[in-house]
Amino acid sequence: MNILHVIKKENDSYAIDTVRKQIASGKEVTVVLLHDAVLSTISLDGLRVFASQDDVKARGGSKVNIETIDYQGIVKLIFEADNITSW
Repeated sequence: MNILHVIKKENDSYAIDTVRKQIASGKEVTVVLLHDAVLSTISLDGLRVFASQDDVKARGGSKVNIETIDYQGIVKLIFEADNITSW
């Protein structure tokens, strides 16, 4: 099962804890960071994580270890996912 988490709040520890539990249980999980979540400082090592390139640019930041993705790429991830959770 491919699960997509769309996180919009910066440092949303509840969402990240849920993602980590799903990874630990063997599920395939992808995370997309939108809005202020692109500024998160929570460690996301080992996860498939993307940050909205428009939101990163709008907030004047650059995610060194997180791949940025455009809106077309986000839509593609949504249609590939079996389950989507928006935080």
